[in-house]
Amino acid sequence: MEIIGKIALYFAGFGALAGVISGVLSIAGVTGWAGLLVAILFIYILVYKLIPFALGAAGPTSLTPASGQVPKAPQAQQIPDKRKIFTTGFTPFFVMWLVLWIMVYTLII
Repeated sequence: MEIIGKIALYFAGFGALAGVISGVLSIAGVTGWAGLLVAILFIYILVYKLIPFALGAAGPTSLTPASGQVPKAPQAQQIPDKRKIFTTGFTPFFVMWLVLWIMVYTLII
């Protein structure tokens, strides 16, 4: 799977999770701004912490070949910068967050 597809899936999944949390917070009597704060917090965690770690930008891995074998160059795709990660994942995140926030809020009422 391509990196852009993985980024979109991560954002959609965490957008769904943030939407459920936002919907439950809205029912619990917490102010409506708390849902937006949850969404912003999730986006920050995704863009700056989780996506680079999940895609392998957390640090170098040791490639020690077995004896007698020639090491092969890894065929990994280049990990995009933070701005590209944000612009690629924002739409799936926003749609899932908004739809599930409204759905959870409506179902619980």
